[in-house]
Amino acid sequence: NAIFETREMITNADEIKTEKLINYFIEENYRIKDIQFEKGNRLLNSFQDFLTLNVWIYNYLMGNKFSDSVITSLNRVVHVNKVEVSEVWNKNGDYISYQPKTITLYVNDTALRPVTMDELNNWEMVVEFKSIEDFLKEKSFFYLISGINGVPVSRNESAKYQDAVLNADWRHITQYIQNK
Repeated sequence: NAIFETREMITNADEIKTEKLINYFIEENYRIKDIQFEKGNRLLNSFQDFLTLNVWIYNYLMGNKFSDSVITSLNRVVHVNKVEVSEVWNKNGDYISYQPKTITLYVNDTALRPVTMDELNNWEMVVEFKSIEDFLKEKSFFYLISGINGVPVSRNESAKYQDAVLNADWRHITQYIQNK
């Protein structure tokens, strides 16, 4: 607060950190052969396998009561075709850190109840020998930004916003996109 109480320039003050809530989709894609799509597919397959083996968790995420989940067929294969991730991105200089908050799984294009990272960590799932959280933080998969700080981003504009968030001054993202 001392920074704002004086008119003097303080050179040893910390840089103001910028934070954004980013939502993005990872979608199933088997048509394009690319390592980023393959990594996204591996994540989806991991969720699919986990929910197929743990039908009670699937039913819980669907909103079904436990007594109903016992009646549900245990031989059913759950098809996870996309996930939506909600993360807080922090930018400090040129470095961006990622902190996943929730994941919404989509089974046959139907959204399940969002899962917090604490819940997900309790599932003890791994993808490529990493926790889901660590896998998501690496950003080695293809994703489409769907919203920034609660403002929707159209599918057609997703690549522009991704470029802007990764490369532009966060105070001037809209201007950066307009100048592209």
